Amino acid sequence: MVDESHPRGRKLPYELPAGCHPLFTSNDLPLGHQLAEIAESTRVAEVLKASLELRISQARLDLVRLEREAFYATRHIERCKFPLAPIRRLPVEILSRIFISYADLLRKSPSMHDICNIKTGVWMLGHVCGHWRAVALSTAALWSSFSFRCDLNSDTNRGHSSAAIADEFLLRSSSHLLSIDFDCHNGRSCLAASGGDSCRDVFVTLLARCQQWKQVRLSIPPAFYPEMRIIKDNIPNLSAFKLQLFTLGVERGPVSLHDTDTFRSCPGLTNLKLYFYSTGSYIDFPWHQLTSFSGAASYGTTSVLACAPNIVDCTLRYGEEYPLGQPLVHRMQRLTLSVGRFLPRYLQTLDLPALTHICIEAQTAHGFVNLIRRSRSPLDSIQFHGFREMSEATTTGVLDLLAAAPTVTRLVLIGHSARSEDPEEKTSNVFSALAHSGLTPTSTLPKLEHLTMSGVVFDKHFVHMVESQYVHANGTLGVPIPEVSPLKSLRISDFGRTNEVHLLQLRRIEIQFGLKLTIEPPKPDRRPNHVYRSYIAS
Repeated sequence: MVDESHPRGRKLPYELPAGCHPLFTSNDLPLGHQLAEIAESTRVAEVLKASLELRISQARLDLVRLEREAFYATRHIERCKFPLAPIRRLPVEILSRIFISYADLLRKSPSMHDICNIKTGVWMLGHVCGHWRAVALSTAALWSSFSFRCDLNSDTNRGHSSAAIADEFLLRSSSHLLSIDFDCHNGRSCLAASGGDSCRDVFVTLLARCQQWKQVRLSIPPAFYPEMRIIKDNIPNLSAFKLQLFTLGVERGPVSLHDTDTFRSCPGLTNLKLYFYSTGSYIDFPWHQLTSFSGAASYGTTSVLACAPNIVDCTLRYGEEYPLGQPLVHRMQRLTLSVGRFLPRYLQTLDLPALTHICIEAQTAHGFVNLIRRSRSPLDSIQFHGFREMSEATTTGVLDLLAAAPTVTRLVLIGHSARSEDPEEKTSNVFSALAHSGLTPTSTLPKLEHLTMSGVVFDKHFVHMVESQYVHANGTLGVPIPEVSPLKSLRISDFGRTNEVHLLQLRRIEIQFGLKLTIEPPKPDRRPNHVYRSYIAS
């Protein structure tokens, strides 16, 4: 038998003579001298084994010691990386800009109120270290945006006075111009609760800083109206203002501040949004200097469109009738109308020579045809809302409006298929009607380049419309058509129970003709996902 433990290239001290090897592969009796040789070899091996076991124990102790030293060395290296981190050597100016960028992210969050949360907002930057706290306190722009909502702040800032937080927040802003968002809309229930006084205290604190107001959003109950008198002739820097006033229950009636001309002297005000839940209002604004407006077309005896000829972007949200006359708004480029299914009569006489973009309900499209024809500026963008009930009259109005705007490059269709009882029946008919009317990008919308659809179920007629932009008059695919802009981008979201075959046909057009196609995944709680998965797998 060969000893497998024998190390190659080395003679062991307990190695037996060659004459003893046959004894390990047979039953022969060992001779006298062989017995002595085997006994001596065994003794030498036992001595060597004891010595090796002692050395192994010592090696194990050395390994533990070396591993411990390596662990402490590694921990020291990681510890030294902290003071050597590049952020520790950043100039104060750059660190300050990073803090401001973080605050901007909070402002863009679904709720801007996060910025004032003492646990997760900008306050947290001062809890890291003394240096960061010093930089945060010296960066006034970091504290230039303040938001407050009574029901939210009472939870996130529990145990802290809202008025004290507001006072400290604004104190750190120094003389920097402020963006304010204040929302106390619970009326009597808020004032009756323990937090009612804190809401008023916060509001008074904000009013005391009105000279620093730049962008402000206020939603206040009637009990706070008298406090507004303090800002009269004292808001020189206000440029964007959103005001929401409302009355509740038996108090419902005209909304009025203490002084009707509270906001008349706003030399920098250009952006105004008004939400008055009342039968009338008696507040005057510097209408002539506004460039952006959102609200009702008239307030009491004030006609907004007649008094504000410099408006560029206008959103009309209510259907009050416009006084008699034919207003001419020379500069208006964007008009958004949200007045329900009934079109106000004032649109029949409205003259918008610079109009380039409209956003309207599909049911009111017929009322805009003459307005578009009177416009002397080529219409660039149309956005339709509400394909819930596409009646014959609505479909005809949409077709007439598109036919009156051959220069449109952007078209947005927003439906509500998720809320319809039979979304396919109510939304697919739109494209069927468009196809049967002969409306194709090559004939009626030759300049269409960007199309967006949300909540609209589409069928083969829509796919044919998309493909028609790449079809020559003789039926040859891929040949450019003179004076026709091919569709560059198509974005589809919330597409409901659209047949996956139609999605795959759009994918084919994307691959074959270079269309930039974006199909957003459906919401899992409202849409079957197998259609989208099939599209992705393709």
